[in-house]
Amino acid sequence: MSAIKNVAIIGGSGTLGTPTLRYLLDIKHFNITAITRSSSSATFPLGVKVTKVDYDNKHDLVNAFRGHDAAILIVGASVMHTQLALVEAAGEAGVQWIVPTEFSSDTANKKLMEQISFFNIKDQTRAKIQNLGMNYIAVICHLWSAFVSFSLFRVQKQMLKLPYPEH
Repeated sequence: MSAIKNVAIIGGSGTLGTPTLRYLLDIKHFNITAITRSSSSATFPLGVKVTKVDYDNKHDLVNAFRGHDAAILIVGASVMHTQLALVEAAGEAGVQWIVPTEFSSDTANKKLMEQISFFNIKDQTRAKIQNLGMNYIAVICHLWSAFVSFSLFRVQKQMLKLPYPEH
């Protein structure tokens, strides 16, 4: 297995994508391409190659993924279903590793999946990755952790300014 050097990221300008992209740039190990919609006005830091595509055009997506070792998919809940087409295009382009949009509870837990049907698309995405002969890395950080952690950080920051109650 060869080392991962060329990484494509979808969703690199969002709530989770921005810090992820910043980290990847900071470690100075990867050649990074942000794949974004043709209509997007998102801007990206210096050092990121930007490829604008029509997400509904499989040929464009395959070309955008071509030459990448890994793809990081960070899509919002309302477009979670688009991961299937993204994974298919990445597979056709020869991408070997996918980091799908997981960022939630352990979706490999079948009992949990029975309780939260919304996560079924995540299960389908992982299955498609495996069926296409690719590997995946699932980032499991519990439900809505991105939003909770940002909110808790703000609360903790404010609490530091408050006097502690005396006992």
